[in-house]
Amino acid sequence: MTVERAVRDAVFVAPAEREERDRMRRAHAAAAKQLQVSASGPEVWGWQGRTLGRRAGDCWLRIVSAEADKAGGRLWEGTATADTHVPRSVPRPRLRGVLDWTAPDVA
Repeated sequence: MTVERAVRDAVFVAPAEREERDRMRRAHAAAAKQLQVSASGPEVWGWQGRTLGRRAGDCWLRIVSAEADKAGGRLWEGTATADTHVPRSVPRPRLRGVLDWTAPDVA
């Protein structure tokens, strides 16, 4: 595998388009403001640039975003599903809440 192909096929990277990266960063900042927390530290991008997380005080703030007509599924609902189905004996961050919002073209 070439380096170019490895980079192209990487799934845990920021979106390639600057506009998409900026939109995700604005959404993360808006979520932090709504939850009254201050995000800090490095950005951690998730699955194909659809998730973005950062430290927020003593918590972790993660957003998931997609085109409105593609929202849903395991990536969208996985955190809440895991919180209710995985035994508390398994160490993990506690889910403190879920906020959903949709713009005309993005959820």
